[in-house]
Amino acid sequence: MKLFASDYDGTLFKDRIIREDDLHSIRKFREQGHKFGLVSGRSIDSLKTEIEKHDIPVDFIVGINGGAVETGEGEQLFIRMMETDIAHELIEAVENFGVKFYGANDGYRLSRVYCSDDVDDCFKPNINLVPMDIMLDEGVSAMYVWVGDEDRAQTLANMITEQYGDRGIIAYPNVHSVDIGIKGISKSTGLEMIIDHYNVDDTVYTIGDSFNDVPMIKDFHGFVMENGVDEVKAYGKAVHETVGYALNAVLKDIQ
Repeated sequence: MKLFASDYDGTLFKDRIIREDDLHSIRKFREQGHKFGLVSGRSIDSLKTEIEKHDIPVDFIVGINGGAVETGEGEQLFIRMMETDIAHELIEAVENFGVKFYGANDGYRLSRVYCSDDVDDCFKPNINLVPMDIMLDEGVSAMYVWVGDEDRAQTLANMITEQYGDRGIIAYPNVHSVDIGIKGISKSTGLEMIIDHYNVDDTVYTIGDSFNDVPMIKDFHGFVMENGVDEVKAYGKAVHETVGYALNAVLKDIQ
């Protein structure tokens, strides 16, 4: 049994749509007895909303860059929270830097604070929001920041990692945004839990488009999207235009 893990935004969900050809290739891959799932910076609940909306067939979900892991049947395999004081300090640092909006999640629910009126509707959350003070009181697993500029996103990610790295925090630039999580947790570590759970003993394929995908691209048989970040493409075994094309290439190789 092989396993294929796809990033969501910019990868399977590309140009704000999911291609029917991609869904067909996913179904074909699973029909041959293999596992397919999503590995994303989004929360679990946000991914589940997308899965239901687009009827995406999945066997597992890895959310918030490895910070929350579930089987396709909804069994929780992993969740981890930040220290409360660090979460408060990160919010202050982000606000002082100046961003479009920022948010936090507990692996499932979302909170968000808008710092600008200039926010595209496409970034509106697909699930109900929890007030930030409640999220901070009950526990934060990861944070996300929309900067709106690739260079500033890189600068903010570097700043956070430098200032909070020795306290167990890491930040990834993700095109125009920044994902902030717990050091030692990544899409790759989340996938390892799925591999152990399903006793996968064959090739694990991954595909993504940005820096938060690098761990799983490097650690497994990784592909990179054609529309992906150029620096990330250096880590992939191949570059593909769509998830469907990557899946079809895998199916052709294993026939």
